[in-house]
Amino acid sequence: MTRVVVGSPGGVQAVLDIPRSLERALRNPVFADQPIRNFMERGAFSIQAGAQERAPTGVSGGAGLRGSINVAFKNNYREANVGSPLRYAAAQEFGTRPFWPPWKAPSFQRWAQLKGANAFLVARAISRRGIRPRRYMQGSYDAYTRGPMQRHLAQFKTELEAAWRKVR
Repeated sequence: MTRVVVGSPGGVQAVLDIPRSLERALRNPVFADQPIRNFMERGAFSIQAGAQERAPTGVSGGAGLRGSINVAFKNNYREANVGSPLRYAAAQEFGTRPFWPPWKAPSFQRWAQLKGANAFLVARAISRRGIRPRRYMQGSYDAYTRGPMQRHLAQFKTELEAAWRKVR
């Protein structure tokens, strides 16, 4: 029996036991590619949707951080990266130490005005406390591994069995 472990190193993981009869199918890209691709797409798009739900909204609503969260696949769908290219995405996810933001910048002034706040007072608060972590990506990943991932693993196993049965 082969064990397929899905998850991040040191993080939440799920294990799928592949029967010995399917081990050859799993190692053969002709049979395994489509089930693996389907599993990775289901997982990545589920995590993306959860992150978009959890991401903080700024003055631009869904067009800012929420709208920038995307999925990129690598290594023939063996890896999926879910994230945002925006500079401030990491600060929202992990938080920051105290720092003085550029409070005189027009974009910061406009943001503060739309939020109904004084830009200097917001900058001073950030300089004292930093930005608290929002953990929207981690929360989405954790919710996926606790819920839909088991169902997706079962679908993967069923698809792999079906592909293997076609040739036998």
